[in-house]
Amino acid sequence: MKGVDVGFYGFEIPNPLVRFGVKYSGGIISTMTGFAIDSFEESIVDSQGHEVPYYSELQGDTVFLYPKDVLNGSASIQ
Repeated sequence: MKGVDVGFYGFEIPNPLVRFGVKYSGGIISTMTGFAIDSFEESIVDSQGHEVPYYSELQGDTVFLYPKDVLNGSASIQ
C-alpha cells in the first residue's frame, strides 16, 4: 500500500486502541467481506519481507489490523 497514514493516535470516540492498552498504533488496515466472519488469518509484511506485528479485531464482517508501531513512511507494506 502506498499513501496511507503511518500512524493512528486514538483521536476517535470510541478509541479502538483502549482494548489493547496502547496510545497509538500504525495506520489501521481493514477489510470487509459482506458476510459474518468466524475466524481469519492475516499477516502484514513490510517492503523488505519482514513481518509487522499487529493487534487485530473482528467485528461481524470486518477485520481490523492495528500495527503495533507507527509505520515507516518511506516503505510499503503488503
